[in-house]
Amino acid sequence: MGNLIHQFVRGPIGAAATWPWVDRLTLWALKRLYFPSSRLWAAAETAGLDGERFCSDLGLRLPPRQMRRLDQTLEEVARRRAAARRIDGAWEAVFFGGRTANPSARAELEADRRRARHHYNAARALFRFLLFKDIPLTRRRLVDPEEVRGIYGHGLDDPAALFQPDGALPAVSRSQSIEIGNTRHYWLRFTSPYHRLADQVYAHVYEPIDAADPPTVILGHGICVEFDHWQGLLDEAAVLCQQGMRVVRPEAPYHGRRRNAGYYGGEQIIAESPLSSLDTFVGAVHERAVLIDWCRRQNHGPVAIGGSSLGAMMAILTADRSHDWPAALRPDGLIMITQCERPIEGLVGGSIAKLFGSHESKKRAGWSDDLLQRYLGILEPKRGPVMPAERIVGILGQYDTATPFESGQALLARWQVPEENSFIWPCGHFTVPIHLARDPAPLHRFAGLMAAA
Repeated sequence: MGNLIHQFVRGPIGAAATWPWVDRLTLWALKRLYFPSSRLWAAAETAGLDGERFCSDLGLRLPPRQMRRLDQTLEEVARRRAAARRIDGAWEAVFFGGRTANPSARAELEADRRRARHHYNAARALFRFLLFKDIPLTRRRLVDPEEVRGIYGHGLDDPAALFQPDGALPAVSRSQSIEIGNTRHYWLRFTSPYHRLADQVYAHVYEPIDAADPPTVILGHGICVEFDHWQGLLDEAAVLCQQGMRVVRPEAPYHGRRRNAGYYGGEQIIAESPLSSLDTFVGAVHERAVLIDWCRRQNHGPVAIGGSSLGAMMAILTADRSHDWPAALRPDGLIMITQCERPIEGLVGGSIAKLFGSHESKKRAGWSDDLLQRYLGILEPKRGPVMPAERIVGILGQYDTATPFESGQALLARWQVPEENSFIWPCGHFTVPIHLARDPAPLHRFAGLMAAA
């Protein structure tokens, strides 16, 4: 599936997929199809086979005929979920548990895991008969400002202190590996050092087999994107690996294996913001310190950070806050794809946030614009990047409204990113990755900069 998608994107028809109208269509599909079906899918996880509970949780009243169809749907979703969990358990036992399996058996097990996860995630489509109902896009919890003040109030006076690594970093476990073509794949696992999360962090590592002391990039993903759980997604990690880089792709809080039951991947960041947004960013920066430390221990190659959208903003914050970290934890380079300078502009004012009515829900919970800015301002870069501007690459779409283009452009200017490292395309937020698949020049540029670092 992945090869077919890449062939389509790189072909002549794929050029049309980079036009701005594709972004408008994508936003419509997210609001009308993907997010409502994801909410239904997540509600099915907590309801199990109980159709009455499912309807109660969503405020639905269904006639008998639709209730019968719902019961059948819940049974199929439960079957797919059980199959995915069963294979996940076998995967854990082999890759992290030490159960004996030869390389071909491990490769087959990983393929089975990804197929089963994709099949379970794709069960969202089974709820299409309910999409004409008024389905909420998130399982919203209004967070009182006093709750956030009790947790993050001290960070208003000294934001940098929130991001300081605390003592000894957690141990990192490395899984068994598989080889596909010229790439070695394995996974890392450790306990998040941030006490507000303290869950298990997983990172998928792509490593060129023949490279000695390769440069490494820790590459974050966008919100609601789960590379390790869907098939066929456009992934810049493969291109960077082909250019001789080791790529470490961690799962963000509330995504993938870190998703809490009853929520779809990324939903909780939106549903409980600004508290969950603060938890996500602060936790992710602490986790980047753990991964940078692990990378330094592997070889002498330079270590960079980066990502797209949400992952780019996490990398920007890491590049800013790591001024105060030990020298070994400071990253050497940065790649940003569809970033914005101030997270509040994406989390509250961006077009994806507006789909969820994020600003209106916060006002109902008692958040004024000034108070929201004070707390989300904790996540803004203040000092500039810890690495030289010559080792920063930025990729923006001129018509991006999710992480607004003007904000990303302002960051490139303020950080004095060289013109030859700044790629600005006539795309929107969702079409930049398609353009990047057709024209990977920014990735080649970044890989070359890191190889020479």
